[in-house]
Amino acid sequence: MGSHAEAGSALSEEAARVRDRVARALVRHAPREAGNLDPDRVFAAASGHPFPAYLWGSSRWDKGRFAVVAHSPIATVRSTGGVTRLTTATGESDFAGDPLSLLGEMLPEPHLGSGELPFAGGAIGYVTYEHALRYVVPGSTPPGPLPDVHFAVYDRAYVYDYGQQVGYWIGPPGTVDDVPDVPAARLDGPWEGSVSRETYLAHVGRILEHIDAGDIYQANYTVRFEAPGVAQPIALALQMRRSIPTPMGAGLSYPWGTTWSLSPERLWSGRPGQQMESRPIKGTRPRGSGPEQDERLARELESSVKDRAELLMIVDLVRNDLGRMAPFGSVHVDRLFRVERYSNVLHLEATVIADWPADVSWARLLQAMLPGGSITGAPKRRAVEILRGLEPAPRSVYTGALGYISACGHTDFNLPIRTLYHDGSTFYLHSGSGIVADSDPAAEWDEVQVKVDNIRRLLAAK
Repeated sequence: MGSHAEAGSALSEEAARVRDRVARALVRHAPREAGNLDPDRVFAAASGHPFPAYLWGSSRWDKGRFAVVAHSPIATVRSTGGVTRLTTATGESDFAGDPLSLLGEMLPEPHLGSGELPFAGGAIGYVTYEHALRYVVPGSTPPGPLPDVHFAVYDRAYVYDYGQQVGYWIGPPGTVDDVPDVPAARLDGPWEGSVSRETYLAHVGRILEHIDAGDIYQANYTVRFEAPGVAQPIALALQMRRSIPTPMGAGLSYPWGTTWSLSPERLWSGRPGQQMESRPIKGTRPRGSGPEQDERLARELESSVKDRAELLMIVDLVRNDLGRMAPFGSVHVDRLFRVERYSNVLHLEATVIADWPADVSWARLLQAMLPGGSITGAPKRRAVEILRGLEPAPRSVYTGALGYISACGHTDFNLPIRTLYHDGSTFYLHSGSGIVADSDPAAEWDEVQVKVDNIRRLLAAK
């Protein structure tokens, strides 16, 4: 490449071409109703196509109303080690700027409507936790097993409304296929943790010392589990979707591996000029063996002084993150201490709402939200510094951000907890818990196991 100025100019021109193509496609192709076409069948047909993506939800939860299926992007943005690469049909270009800023140049102005549909073509991808750390703590972080940031830009997609049970093609109608009847995954060895139980208890003890000294109020300590094995990416995504319902699930495949997320937590969502929201989660109980025990555990969680204090600290942190960009006085808590039921656990959840100024870009807002408060601690910066000295394995996509930015302006990112990654030979699965002053280290270890037991059981099933 030539000078930085020449490279920047060429990159801006290529980004503008991508933006114009997405805009033209949206003008040319209004959403076409497809009836009650199962998005699973649309995703099954994506096998063999580059960068298949499936963001699914469920009618059980209001935050999981829509599914989005896409493949064969017109461009990708990939960042590794501080170098960002833009890939299009005409070739590849590298630059040293922030990948989210480049991505922002590639999407049309958010005025192209799609009715109530949240996605009208745009970018789908993730930001890793290690990249997110750069927004709060200076300095580089150890690399993870996959690129720091990756987004694919799609000019066509399939969007399904679980509430109305109707789907829409964005762009020309695609193909469908039957759900593959093949083994989805196979484990070839046991799961091994990045730390032993004894080391975990010792690290939690050190966090409690920091809390006792007044350094922090809370920190979310994470363990990585890994096991050798093989996976059929699309088949496993569909099996996970059907076996473990979740409001913000995802399956993203790349040439270097696959990420599946069963996250129940919304990091941030909204449209410019309208409201935006975040739904932090804290507090966990296992599901009961029957309705009576389930209800007892829900009441116990809802009234728990520890769990309520834990969530309240994170709500204050989220209010501060949103308040950095939102108009003064617009940030408020809509719902607090609400028990949400998921397939294997109960969680305590809150909803924080704020106005999204029309002149503030999604990239600036996402940078302000990262890394999420519920998976770092309070105060965020000091908690991150302490965790970086204790956690021996990179988190990667886990607890970063995963979602989309639509050309119609809507943006929606989950906070990817309950997230599995496969690099072709090894599965990586993370789990963590929030440590506060009255935490019992042994109980926190048990919580870490409970949160991912259903995923481990699914992968072990014959």
